[in-house]
Amino acid sequence: MTDRLCIYCEHFNIFLGTRSYGAMTPGDPAAVECFEGHWELFPDDRERITMKDFRTSIKKAKDCEDFKDATPELGALLCT
Repeated sequence: MTDRLCIYCEHFNIFLGTRSYGAMTPGDPAAVECFEGHWELFPDDRERITMKDFRTSIKKAKDCEDFKDATPELGALLCT
């Protein structure tokens, strides 16, 4: 692993949301978060997750004491 970023941590979570099917089933917005509670990006009807916010958040792993490396081994990627 070259950079220590939250996207390489076991505690990183991304939920892509669900689409709306109508007024009674409005769907769910996307959400990105740290399961350890260090940061979260949950947009509501008035805001969107910006790339700047996302980049700032995932860089927090650099100094995070809860960081757990979750990058796969090369061998695991080659096995089918």
